Amino acid sequence: MRVVRGPDAADTAMNSLCGQSFVVSPHADRVGARLSGAIVEGGGEAPTSGMVAGAIQLPPDGVPVVLLADHAVTGGYRVAAVVIDADVPVLAQSRPGTVTRFLEVSCQEARAA
Repeated sequence: MRVVRGPDAADTAMNSLCGQSFVVSPHADRVGARLSGAIVEGGGEAPTSGMVAGAIQLPPDGVPVVLLADHAVTGGYRVAAVVIDADVPVLAQSRPGTVTRFLEVSCQEARAA
């Protein structure tokens, strides 16, 4: 999955997100996909702000959650990265157990995709 940096991106969080594989957990639905794997540091609460599909939230437990089609319009956890629009449907259709990796791309590359 290609991602761009989110509003709360820190180098440690991006290195952790893009440096390992994650597995789509059974806790995935139209609201979001919880990913299992190593804990991603840099998570926690943040001021409530608008959310977009593809936002990768990092709750305090460090387990990434990718917001999907029926996500809430606001959220209160840090957003380290955002899955680009072209790749959100691929993640949304992934079954539990699917292994995925993140690759950071530029905003220009995301727009071109």
